[in-house]
Amino acid sequence: MTTVTNTLDPLARSMTDSGTSDRRDARPSRRAAGPFEAYRLGASDVQVQVRDLSLAGCIVEPEIYRGRLIRLQIDLPGEGWITVQGDALRRQGPTVTVKFIHLDEATRARIERTVERLSGPARW
Repeated sequence: MTTVTNTLDPLARSMTDSGTSDRRDARPSRRAAGPFEAYRLGASDVQVQVRDLSLAGCIVEPEIYRGRLIRLQIDLPGEGWITVQGDALRRQGPTVTVKFIHLDEATRARIERTVERLSGPARW
């Protein structure tokens, strides 16, 4: 079953020139816990699971190399398949945090509708 959590989204924080977190941009981000069926696209596509999906990014299992730009194809319930580009940021055991980059408006809207539909009314 897919559920949604509200967290302080580390991907939603911007970094200042000094490399410190800018507290003004730290804000709650609605997330769909998942899991969602997905593939890491490349020379050979690899099936992965996406969890903790938000407009900012997601968690991917199994781990993907850090610092690599990757392409993911994710099946969003009620919206179908989307393809996103991301940057693998932080390894956490068998998972990696992926920050989405270059989301077009249609893809952004589909992710937003999915998270909204799965979460119901905001709780913060």
